Amino acid sequence: MRKLLLSLSLLVIALVASAATETALRVNLLSGEPVTFLLSGKPEVSFSGDKLQITDNAHPAGIFLEFNNIAHLDFAEVSAINKSTFDAGIIVTYDRGRVDFANIPSGTEASVFTLDGRCVNRTSADGSYSVSLSDFAPGIYIVRVGNIVTKIRL
Repeated sequence: MRKLLLSLSLLVIALVASAATETALRVNLLSGEPVTFLLSGKPEVSFSGDKLQITDNAHPAGIFLEFNNIAHLDFAEVSAINKSTFDAGIIVTYDRGRVDFANIPSGTEASVFTLDGRCVNRTSADGSYSVSLSDFAPGIYIVRVGNIVTKIRL
């Protein structure tokens, strides 16, 4: 039954994505962690027992996720980042008022700065880091995670 629901979800998502400009498939886990696959990497989804397997150009051996750990699947708009970000393994997505950084090495410093250089948020990231845009006043902010820097506008 769960396989059928996931299959139908993927079909609906694919139909919606064909009409939109979404660029990444995101698997949202129950833990809140997103696993993101760029559509340009040609992800392929298959089922193996009680697991969902996704292979793409970056993960030819595939990533296996247990059905019981998956909250839902959707598509997300990937923020403007350069190819070196993906080569480093850090994935940045922007969706629904949040900027998410995934695949961050343990202990990486993550900071948010105003344009005048004031640090408004700093933490040590471990695997992922999310910035909720509702926490900040409208304006332009610089987000730095390790060597990856991106600008966000509210």
